[in-house]
Amino acid sequence: MSYKYVLCVLFLISFSISAQVKIFKGCYSIGGSISYSERSYQHPKATETVFEFRPTIGYFFIDNLFTSININYTNDKDLHYPKESWSFGPGIRYYFQLNRIVPFAGINYMLRHEDPKFEYSGSHNTEEINFLGGVNYFLSNSVALELSIIYSIIDTEYECGPTDNCDPAYLKESNAFRLGLGVNYFLD
Repeated sequence: MSYKYVLCVLFLISFSISAQVKIFKGCYSIGGSISYSERSYQHPKATETVFEFRPTIGYFFIDNLFTSININYTNDKDLHYPKESWSFGPGIRYYFQLNRIVPFAGINYMLRHEDPKFEYSGSHNTEEINFLGGVNYFLSNSVALELSIIYSIIDTEYECGPTDNCDPAYLKESNAFRLGLGVNYFLD
């Protein structure tokens, strides 16, 4: 082993140990994640494949407590009515600062209105509550990779279209587990 190699490794280790991650009062964060899930419905009994892109921007009003505005893009591969949609909502997370590995727990609320692309189908509104947990691994004091697990409770109220065979307004309830992978940038 060369002397220069050993010095480089020691420098990188000392830098990564001494760097302070930025999850304190007054910091901003810009980030996002992608997730994939299989959703199961109770009525009617069905499953569908869903891909989501979830950009987030937020602020730390106090140390370790992150408040955010979330925007979700969803590509839903429902067997009968594939669709794309956007949803918006607030979120909150608490980070447990350890060192380079920073676990978190949080909750967010999303609201979506969809006007389907199908001429004879009615519009619908969706409310979603997400419980999430995960870990951020800081590559530097500002950039982190994120792995998350999300459990969602999803309620969709449908307004029947002219050819739909349903009650005037019915509720479709679903639950989803998602695994998300993302990147976050923290700045003060």
